[in-house]
Amino acid sequence: MGGRLIGGLAGLALAAGSCASGGSGDADVVSSTPATVATTVAPITASTVASTASTTSVVLSDSYRGVSAESIAIAIPIVDEAAIRRDFSVELNWGDQQAKYELALDAVNAAGGINGRRIDATFIEYVPVTQDKTDEVCLEATEDLGVFAVVGFIRPDAGVLCFTELNDTPFVGGGDVPTSETRDRSLVPALYPAASAARIDEAMVEVMDQRGELEGRTIAVHGRDPDRLDALERALEDRGYSSVTRTLLDAPESDALAMASQLDVIVERWQADGVELVLNVTTNISMLSAVNRAGYEVAIATTGTDVALGPDAVFAQGATEAEVSRVTLVSQASGRVAYESGHQPTVECVDRWNEAHPEEPAVFDPGEGDLENIGQVLFACQNIELFALVAGAAGGDLTPVAMADALDDLGSVELAGISSGSLSADKWDVSDAMGVSVWDTAEQDFAASGEVYDIG
Repeated sequence: MGGRLIGGLAGLALAAGSCASGGSGDADVVSSTPATVATTVAPITASTVASTASTTSVVLSDSYRGVSAESIAIAIPIVDEAAIRRDFSVELNWGDQQAKYELALDAVNAAGGINGRRIDATFIEYVPVTQDKTDEVCLEATEDLGVFAVVGFIRPDAGVLCFTELNDTPFVGGGDVPTSETRDRSLVPALYPAASAARIDEAMVEVMDQRGELEGRTIAVHGRDPDRLDALERALEDRGYSSVTRTLLDAPESDALAMASQLDVIVERWQADGVELVLNVTTNISMLSAVNRAGYEVAIATTGTDVALGPDAVFAQGATEAEVSRVTLVSQASGRVAYESGHQPTVECVDRWNEAHPEEPAVFDPGEGDLENIGQVLFACQNIELFALVAGAAGGDLTPVAMADALDDLGSVELAGISSGSLSADKWDVSDAMGVSVWDTAEQDFAASGEVYDIG
């Protein structure tokens, strides 16, 4: 269970259950004497989407559940690391999650809040293992606390629907990679700093094309989900390429022998078809072991992040450096690349944290015993910045519908750790910045190449 849990908390989806919360449409809309304030509408700092800032008179009212003329109530779910450690013997070592959010909130509120409204946050610690646990967070936030929005960590991704489909509560954050089903079923905004799985898959094709890795090569597409393979093939066709081989892995991940047997057959087919490049949208480690058994020198581009778990995990099943050195991992560009390039929202977020918490500095390359906290520092900034941006664009009469309407006018967006992104009525996941990681022989690990590709 521990392995499954830590994998899930790193962003790998587990099976989603149904949400068992209250019905929709029961939020009270309260009217009161409005307040008028002159405010500068800008998120967090002048550098973060500064071009959207404008001084205007905004009429503030008690426009919705959790919204008054003075404040906006939100709930922030965070992972109960102590319970994870106690019950599952898993050490996340993320540091003080609440303090990271509090610092990001303080920055927004000190700059005038959202159109003059202060953000008031209540933190909810929980163990994100099952749908039931997520439902408990949902009921506490929507029924007990009566918040306007939920900002933070929720998994599985289908758990977001308890807020956005059943309880008229906007969500901003993540946990698992966002799915198209959650977007399609949400009745109010479900906003993610991270790119969705579908967009990352398509980004792999675009990035490999920009790198000149598709031209003249015999290509296979490989994965577990037929819909994702369909999307890969469409992305190839849109760029003038085609795959000669399509392989679907359906052996259960829990059955290592069945997985190995099916992968051996799949690799034999790639060899017979003369495949030179595999575009993979599932896990990699067992596949690399099968490639090793066949003595097959094939290039692999992948969105599966299991290869980044470290050499011990990769080599334990029989893969060697020869196989991993032919892998190109396409994923969202790393925060480290953004920071080292001087991307201002990223630098401000990280430096603000380090100055306020020298006892717990953000660590980009954690060694054994170091905090693995840089992801959480950036995640807190991203979520608060994104909420402030969209809620601010919604104007003084803040409602979920107003937030949804505001998406059409936002366009390009930058957040801490995300140097290029965008939002619209049809696009609720921000990041358009993709990066490439390749094997570093000296470090015996995958490392970001430093290249950033804008897929917006």
